Amino acid sequence: MIEPRTVPGVYIKELNAFPNSAVQVATAIPVFIGYTQTNTFQGKSLKNKPVQLTSLADYVAFFESGGSPGPQIQYVLTEADPTKVTPDIALNGKSYTIAPDTTTLFYMYNSVQLFFQNGGSTCYVISIGTYADGQPKLADYMPQGKPSVFDILKGVQDPTMILIPDALLFAAEADYYSLMNQSLQHCSDVQSRMTIMDIWGADKVTDPLQFLALQASNADPISSFRNGITSPFVNYGACYYPFVNTNVVSANNITFANIKGGFAPYADSDTSTKAATDITNNVKKILALPNTNATEASAIHNALLATSPNYQNLMKQISLRINCLPVAPAVAGAIAVVDSTQGVWKAPANIGLISVQSPVLNIDDDLQSNMNVDAVTGKSVNAIRPFTGFGVLIWGARTLDGNSQDWRYISVRRTLIMIEQSVKLATRAYVFANNDANTWLNLKSMIENFLTGVWKQGGLAGASPAEAFSVFVGLGSTMTAQDILDGYLDVSVLVAVTHPAEFIEITFQQQLQKS
Repeated sequence: MIEPRTVPGVYIKELNAFPNSAVQVATAIPVFIGYTQTNTFQGKSLKNKPVQLTSLADYVAFFESGGSPGPQIQYVLTEADPTKVTPDIALNGKSYTIAPDTTTLFYMYNSVQLFFQNGGSTCYVISIGTYADGQPKLADYMPQGKPSVFDILKGVQDPTMILIPDALLFAAEADYYSLMNQSLQHCSDVQSRMTIMDIWGADKVTDPLQFLALQASNADPISSFRNGITSPFVNYGACYYPFVNTNVVSANNITFANIKGGFAPYADSDTSTKAATDITNNVKKILALPNTNATEASAIHNALLATSPNYQNLMKQISLRINCLPVAPAVAGAIAVVDSTQGVWKAPANIGLISVQSPVLNIDDDLQSNMNVDAVTGKSVNAIRPFTGFGVLIWGARTLDGNSQDWRYISVRRTLIMIEQSVKLATRAYVFANNDANTWLNLKSMIENFLTGVWKQGGLAGASPAEAFSVFVGLGSTMTAQDILDGYLDVSVLVAVTHPAEFIEITFQQQLQKS
């Protein structure tokens, strides 16, 4: 307010020369939803509460209570007839299959670990239960008569990706896709995030010939996925296939405690030396004792590794299974790296994954052609493929809406989310401002300045800003006189988002010798 000029002299009046500025919002912050070892911290419940983490140490501090990190997954050995099923291991002349005890199997901890190992820097975790709750189930995510996880997420602004790895452990495949459809609906409602998902059962098919045989009858995991995802909001989702073999869980963290019932029933029946026999017999006795402490357990484990071929083989097989993980968390970490080094407009593909040794299924060009482009459903699935000399790469850049010209690519979808949310937050300063030419000019200048910055970084296509975007606002342009009376201020923004070069064709032709 200008003070009355009653005294002769010189008065200074400062006017703002520049409009408010729009600041780019964060683009690579996933939220992981699932089960943790505990969900109380310093006497306070963290259940169903979003907790921000910047390292795996944060996760351990909040959700592990200082105990041994991760779930104590136990595996069940079942004697098998080799003429009917392919056994996983042979011990003492008997064949066995190895499967996890589903009440002890959870993916959350290892998924968060895989995210950070692949370059992720910040994430959120929502614990909906603990390991004591048993096998993951849909009702924990969508409880009747109570807020769902998506109701909770509506009040959290930061996350831009949703990952629900423990849902892959539902007993019913239909329940998993029901939850994924709800997640896509949520992303469409808030318009600020995407769902990054895996395919239920993506660890089950490991042989390409087996996959093709299942595909012929539409019984393969990808066909089931396409039938299960029925949401109309597929442009807010991206899917990756298959699971991957990792080295996230160290061999030092896998012991006889991961064998349900202990190792004693499978101890070697034939040992080469009396010392080995004595150790094995002693181990059998110790294993039968309750409350084996950590020191004793370590001694038993090391003794068995040194003397028992059966134990060595069993530990190797269990290690392979514990380290078989959904790949979406690794992809989320890679997306975070791409966003920070190249920008959200760079397609998160042709990127090597860290701590990943191989995909469980070796996908070739013929197999991927049906994954990448599906003329019937349009639901694209991005492949995880190994390439000699380059490691395991993300080899796909499409959203689930693979046939859409507008939303085919993940980078386009995420760039638009970034632009929309950045402009939305900055525009709040103009709510209740005078709906006149001054406000329109300031608003237009703010958006144009922001988009010019995006264009300079390579996020928009065009030789000049005028070719990359256009902003329209004002009476007779985007509004009528009635709109102004009704309190509407409409702005129209056109942007040319860069698209990835997905298919590169180089033509060669011979020419006649010229000299």
